[in-house]
Amino acid sequence: MPANLGTSVAKPAKPVTGIEQRWRDAKYDRERLLILLDWQNEMAQVPPTAVIAPLATELNQRLLDAFKRRAGKRWRDEGGVIRALPTSALVPCTGCGIIFESLPPRFARTCGICQGSGSRGAPPLRAGDVQQFSAGLYKRGPHGPKWGYQRLCDHPDCLEFFLASSFQKRYCVLHKNRVKAQRSRKRQTLAKHERFRFVADEPVRVAYGLGDGTERVHHIDASGYLAEDAFDFEMLLVQTLQPEPMIRVEKL
Repeated sequence: MPANLGTSVAKPAKPVTGIEQRWRDAKYDRERLLILLDWQNEMAQVPPTAVIAPLATELNQRLLDAFKRRAGKRWRDEGGVIRALPTSALVPCTGCGIIFESLPPRFARTCGICQGSGSRGAPPLRAGDVQQFSAGLYKRGPHGPKWGYQRLCDHPDCLEFFLASSFQKRYCVLHKNRVKAQRSRKRQTLAKHERFRFVADEPVRVAYGLGDGTERVHHIDASGYLAEDAFDFEMLLVQTLQPEPMIRVEKL
């Protein structure tokens, strides 16, 4: 992100950025024109896929208000060099935070993609699934809301959980080649829950709810435990992902 868009605090209640301070200190419109030109030059250096922080986006939108009244204006600086503001502005989109070209005379505040896309609803719940949701930094785009289901990769040798946005997604990023995964599954004679066991260095009681008010309880020790079924396997596998896991999974 451009250096002068970083925030420094002048007073605890009134954070002021470097470029805002320059704007306040400017005595002549010629100085403000130069500030806007520097701003646009710095926006041109930001990578096209970068997402600007929301607070910086708000600042850029305020600068856009000042730019609109001066777009295309020419002036002579103190050295006699003729300078000119562009007729369009590079500004981060309020919908996704990605920089786009805002054109006159309207000078839109959202990019074309965000203007043409409606709000996306979360996928419907399915029995036995837990939906995960993150609000994100923006309404849309790479840092917009994300949701999905926690899924165990369907590859027979994979123990990774991933976030799936639809029922059709069954494989993690490393095993997204469905054909290879299916070939690997055909070579296996046992199901996944029959080829891995859960082990604890010291005897431990592990329990999880079944959603009907009851719970399933297991006592796991160094001798190991084989899950009863695929659901039991997934529930126990989640326990191995805790910050301080009491059990671990081993391949037979």
